Parts: sequence; structure tokens; C-alpha cells
Amino acid sequence: MTTILLSVIFLTAILWFLVKLKELREQITDKELPNDETTVLLGLFLSLSHACLEYHRDRGHYPAVVCGAADGLIEMGYLKDDPLAKMAQSIKLFSIIASEDAGYGICLTHATGNIANAILNRIERSGRSLIFVDIVDGKFEPLTPPVSGTNLTLTLPLPLNPPGRNRADTTVA
Repeated sequence: MTTILLSVIFLTAILWFLVKLKELREQITDKELPNDETTVLLGLFLSLSHACLEYHRDRGHYPAVVCGAADGLIEMGYLKDDPLAKMAQSIKLFSIIASEDAGYGICLTHATGNIANAILNRIERSGRSLIFVDIVDGKFEPLTPPVSGTNLTLTLPLPLNPPGRNRADTTVA
């Protein structure tokens, strides 16, 4: 009888422990960002900017295009191991801008004010320090919510001199 009682108490303790672990796991997943259009677009911006920085590190300059040319990010394999780039068919909507006045950036052309506002609000909620801009007359104009308009060139600027490279080693052999 004592053995049965101890076994029931032991099994009850294990079940209680498993229930608490499940509750803890659910609390952690509640804090994750939702998988919506805004999250995917923001993730694509970040994936592309990381790939551009890698390209710059390897080649000494930013790529001219995301895809569609022999030296594009996709064709050169810089997005080969990125799961988000593999899943999203919208990666081809992105382009790379080069402006003499402003520099380089990852662009989503013809973005709406609603998309820009959603991305800017998501960045603010996450506490990141990303700055998105619009390109007007070849210059970057910072965006702050609320953004209006239906034909924005939503752009994530790339650094002129990326970390890990100095001016002396940016020449291409």
C-alpha cells in the first residue's frame, strides 16, 4: 500500500512539473513577434542588408542588384543559406539603390504608407535602432510615423564604410 501511495505521489509530481513546463513554454512563445507581412518584410530588409555587407566585405563594393545579373546577391549565393529568402517569393521586389548624394540602400519600391507605418511601428516596439528613409530627388529623407503616400521608395540605408573594412582595403584587385 505504501508503495502504491508513493508511486501515485511521484507520478502526480511529474505531471505537475510537465504542466508547469508547458505553461512556461507558452509564455515564451507569446512574447515572439507574429508571423505577418510586416515581420516578413522587416526580416527580408535585414537579410538583404546582411548579405550586402558580406558582399562588400568580400568584393570591396556593394552589389548592383539583388537578383537578375551575374553579380547579383542571389546569383552569387549570398542568400543561399537564408531560410527567409528561400521561403519568400517577394525577395525579387527588393532592389539596391546607389545615389551619389545619399549612398546605398535596400529598397522596396512602390511601398504604401500603411506598409511603412507598420514597419516603423514594429521597429519602435522592438527597441531596435533602424532608420528607414524615402528617396526624394536622389536624397534620403528619414521617415517618421505617420507616413502618408502610396508610392514610397522604402529604403534601409547601408553604411558608406561598413565595419571591418577601412578605406585602404576597399580597392578591388
